[in-house]
Amino acid sequence: MSEAAPNPPSAGPTAPRPALLSFLGGVGAVTGSKFLVESDHARILLDCGLFQGFANLRRRNRERFARDAIDRTEVVLRPDEDLAVEVRSEVVEPLFPLSHRQVEVRVEAGVVTLSGKVHDGGPIPLAARLTRAVEGVVDVECRLAVGPGPDGPPPPGGNGPS
Repeated sequence: MSEAAPNPPSAGPTAPRPALLSFLGGVGAVTGSKFLVESDHARILLDCGLFQGFANLRRRNRERFARDAIDRTEVVLRPDEDLAVEVRSEVVEPLFPLSHRQVEVRVEAGVVTLSGKVHDGGPIPLAARLTRAVEGVVDVECRLAVGPGPDGPPPPGGNGPS
């Protein structure tokens, strides 16, 4: 079973780091392998089976896992295309009814990027939070800005047709 938790937010911008792979189980045994993959976006624990054989190995199946820092949230693997469709229909269109056509939703490996111009900037922070809450989204990059889109400048008061 795979499990993941988002990495805690950092204090400031840092250079991205390469993914780190740790071998946590199965050393000296054929089974019981566990691998921890950590990146700037997530930590994923791959549990590849139970220890088998002698009783002292089988007892290790009931021991508490040594890495308590991992919040055990089940990983939901969804195709990027499905995530994009849900974010567009459930987040972008309702929050930006007048300018949703100017918002681009791109998803790569579960990371959603929202970009484009919207007429009303008020819902931008909410859009990022709601997108992050969509099941299967790993992270969100919100590059939305207020301004005229391809259809011209925002209407007076931000409430006209787009």
